[in-house]
Amino acid sequence: MNCIVDKRELSKAINLCSGVINTRTTLPILSNILVEADEGLTLTATDLETFIMCTVPSKVQSKGEFTVPASLFKEWIASAPDESVVLHYDENKLECKSGDADITLLTLPVEQYVCRPVLIENKVAVDGNLLREALKKILPATCTDATRAILSGVHLIGSHIVATDTHRLHFVDVNKPLFIGEGVIIQLQSLKSVVNSTCDTISVGYEGGLIEFECDNVRIHSRLIDGQFPNYEKVIPKNCEVKVTVPKRELYDCLRRIGIVAEENAHKVLIDWSTGELKAESAEVGRGQEQVRMTCEGEGFPQAVNGQYLMDALAACDSDEVTIELTSALNPLKVVDGDFLAVVMPMQF
Repeated sequence: MNCIVDKRELSKAINLCSGVINTRTTLPILSNILVEADEGLTLTATDLETFIMCTVPSKVQSKGEFTVPASLFKEWIASAPDESVVLHYDENKLECKSGDADITLLTLPVEQYVCRPVLIENKVAVDGNLLREALKKILPATCTDATRAILSGVHLIGSHIVATDTHRLHFVDVNKPLFIGEGVIIQLQSLKSVVNSTCDTISVGYEGGLIEFECDNVRIHSRLIDGQFPNYEKVIPKNCEVKVTVPKRELYDCLRRIGIVAEENAHKVLIDWSTGELKAESAEVGRGQEQVRMTCEGEGFPQAVNGQYLMDALAACDSDEVTIELTSALNPLKVVDGDFLAVVMPMQF
């Protein structure tokens, strides 16, 4: 196999593929990228749940395919001195040349590579910018506990995108259906790859428990998470006894500073919604106290919350001022900003 490829385009494709590779895998072949040279250069990587396929325009002089260690390939291509790279593969060895630089990497047999996905052809086009911005707001609330598979993904149903780890919930209504059919739970890793995409239009296809996103020369193919997502509508508070309006940046910066103390105490911050006073204490670090400008409609009260969760919710808001709706110190608070809302459970005093 021989081909010439643009360094920047190849590096971009390797970075996208590397995002899905599990560096702690026990299968050495999964640490490799599958490279196929035909009409162009197609790179494939997988963690067995999600496949990423990137096609890079290239001058293919002779066809072929090979696998190459992703980390070594990524590092060398990124540091290649010339704008173009020459790849030559023969007998389980890949030679890479760029200018005066030259390296030979040992490869693993293509036969060891896992089964490649059957691609989905029937797709619906959606606004790429709209989807990416919604996902950026949602992803922080996904569950990181691997034993709770259903909560480790993002629920998409109609125009609603939802994520929760049971301690908080993020919800976005994009006002137009992004998915036609029943609700699905999508793997987090595949959506991270969608967020890293750049095209204006993303095509989405769903078939037989699989979902695929196509964006220009990139395809993200993933198995859906099987199960019933929690009834998120029951979690969202319907009543509001107290409404607080607060400058987003001021509250965010205050939480970040006071979080230096709160981090050592499960991120617990005590907020007095009537006065705007924030406090945090830690036996290991000390204590912090600040004041934030707030407008309170109703009779405010002190409430303990996870400061990091509240910061994540504020970071997802677009407005300069946000509204926080409350009912009591023992009930969750709701952050509201246009079509986005976040629910944060309270902590014990």
